[in-house]
Amino acid sequence: MLCYNVTNALSACKESWNGMLIDWERAGPERRFEVRVPNVSQAGTFYRDVFGAKETFRQEAQNGKVFRLGLAIGGIGFAISSEDDIEQERPVLSSIAEELGFTFVAVILRVEDPDRIARAAQDAGSAINRVREPDPITVVTDPFGGYWALIKREHAGREARSLNEVPRKTA
Repeated sequence: MLCYNVTNALSACKESWNGMLIDWERAGPERRFEVRVPNVSQAGTFYRDVFGAKETFRQEAQNGKVFRLGLAIGGIGFAISSEDDIEQERPVLSSIAEELGFTFVAVILRVEDPDRIARAAQDAGSAINRVREPDPITVVTDPFGGYWALIKREHAGREARSLNEVPRKTA
């Protein structure tokens, strides 16, 4: 996992923000974080429609009401669960933020078109903050209180070239 402090970058957008970005994709596909929401079905619809999340599992009560839903956005696995669930652990992202003195942790989502996703998120009730430090980042606060940092996806060929470029000494 790779974490970034975005306190200075976000303070330009909103004075009271003190946050951190986390690259959850690097944690590996077997690791998930939990998001607590008031309505699991509504949140699931939001994450599918706006971020293109795929359902990985679902848990229902005897009455058929979904109380926990597993989702994946690319290589990022997470679960959403009802705030009413009695046996809850504290969500890991909240724990990380509190332990490190931040008010929030935003999960990085690498996407082809951050502006399009941000517009869709805003149309679905999200707050949007744009940051340009050092690269353009759009932080989406979804209607359920989750934070997502939209970053333009680099294509594999470009990334491989930049990793293979080694400065040569000149005489």
